[in-house]
Amino acid sequence: MNKKNFLSLNLSLLFTINTYALVFIDNAVTNDTYIPSNKKNQIILAHKMALDFVNKRNPTCQIKSKVLIGHDGPLSFYKQAQSESNFQDQFLVGFIHSSEALLAASLLKNSNALALSSGASTDNLFQTNQNFYSIANPISLITEHVLSFINHNNIKKIGIIIPGNSSFSLELASKLKLSLKKTINIEIDINKVNSSISDIDLKKYKDFEFLYVPGFLQQTLPIIKKLNQHNFKGIIYGSANLARSKPDLDLFYRKLGLQDIKLLFPATWENGESQNSIFFENQFKSKFNEEIMGTAIYTYDATVIAAEYICQGNSISKNKFEIFIKNKVLNNKNLTIRKYLKIENGHLISSVKTVEYIHKEKKFKKIFQ
Repeated sequence: MNKKNFLSLNLSLLFTINTYALVFIDNAVTNDTYIPSNKKNQIILAHKMALDFVNKRNPTCQIKSKVLIGHDGPLSFYKQAQSESNFQDQFLVGFIHSSEALLAASLLKNSNALALSSGASTDNLFQTNQNFYSIANPISLITEHVLSFINHNNIKKIGIIIPGNSSFSLELASKLKLSLKKTINIEIDINKVNSSISDIDLKKYKDFEFLYVPGFLQQTLPIIKKLNQHNFKGIIYGSANLARSKPDLDLFYRKLGLQDIKLLFPATWENGESQNSIFFENQFKSKFNEEIMGTAIYTYDATVIAAEYICQGNSISKNKFEIFIKNKVLNNKNLTIRKYLKIENGHLISSVKTVEYIHKEKKFKKIFQ
């Protein structure tokens, strides 16, 4: 692996706990003018709140973490990971994006290290390394939900625009494409943006009922802006990454002048989803006077689950971790985390719903589940 691969990660956080290593890597674009919330700070704050919660629950297990911000975080980890013995008997947490999770899973596939991703949705993670888990729903489940929405609404004219070359966008688009091809009487048009929005003619989509644009915010915004300029009246269905937080979406709508456009997302988390998560979200807002973002919730949950597992005196064991998940997480009564329904192919499964952000009311509206 060469240096330029490391330098493509432009934001990273590395957490280490006692003899365990908790690693969090995040490559979000921090200078995106459409994002008012400080995603990096929310992630750090959520991580610290999770450790505080676990330490209070377990007074004899006082976990401390070391936080490294910047390129040295992932550089340090990946250099060490190439010598797998450096992470023997350790628990890794983080890798919010699928690409980083897959890279780490590949590097450590012969190690006994356990890992819990706080956001990787790729279906290939568990296949790459069966010691790597994720608290995010897999892309296959998201695709099933989007397909159910299309069938439920009897949508027949569908466009898929792949915004860029990220593995995340390509996997989402290819899974939906394969699913749609099994359905008769549906017209599908697929385009890929290679370098510039001018690569494709968006005017041709004016009369389409449904456009699927799976991608990260900075990739998707130019496409949505152009569609809005062409008076697109159908449904734009983005990825779960767009359902970030109310402040972000509010500014996003105002910046682009999106007053009437119908923008939907598959949401795998929801503010106030359960009494346990309400407790944490209210604490966060009271303490920092900020609406919490999905990335912070994922970070909190992953850190709580990993730290609680460690504090229960568990050794690094795949079998013990799955037993812990089934007994302590799926049947959760005491941990202030979201509700998880089951564990399947390495993913902790939560409910999926389609939401629309109602800009005038500044709230999410659940329209399909």
